[in-house]
Amino acid sequence: MANRVLIGSFAGDQVLRISRPGFDVLDDTLDLNSVAFDSRWSEVGNVVMSGSGLTTSTNGGTNWKQVNFPTPYPAGVVPLVICWFRASTSGGIIYHNLGAAPYATGQSGYIFQTSLYVDETQFRFGPFNQTTVIPFNYFVMDNYYG
Repeated sequence: MANRVLIGSFAGDQVLRISRPGFDVLDDTLDLNSVAFDSRWSEVGNVVMSGSGLTTSTNGGTNWKQVNFPTPYPAGVVPLVICWFRASTSGGIIYHNLGAAPYATGQSGYIFQTSLYVDETQFRFGPFNQTTVIPFNYFVMDNYYG
C-alpha cells in the first residue's frame, strides 16, 4: 500500500501533500495527475470572486438565484463554490450551507430545501418557496487540479 498523506517536511518545505490512490506521496517525481493536493501550489485557495445578495420572494417554489462568472471556465473545469444564507430567528442568526437539506430556521413557515448547481459559466441555488427575502453570501475559488 502506498503512502498517501504527508504532513511535514518534504523537499525542503513544510507541506500538506496528498497523492491519488496508488501513488506514493513521498515520490518527488510524481506529476500533477498523481497528486490530489499540495500546499505549495500557488493557486490553492485563490478566491477569485465573492459577493452577497438577496433572494427574491416567491410562493411557487420555482425561483432560483443565479450568479454568473465574469469569464466562463474551460469545458469540464468547475470552480469550487461556497455559498450560504442566513435567517434571523428570535435567538440570533442561523447560517445554512447550500446544497444540503432540509433545514428549519425555527420560524414557522421556513423550511429550506435548496440545491446548489455549478457549471463552467454560473452557479445557482434554489428553488425557494418563501415569502421573505433571504440574504446570502458566496465565495468562488479556482480549481486548477479538478
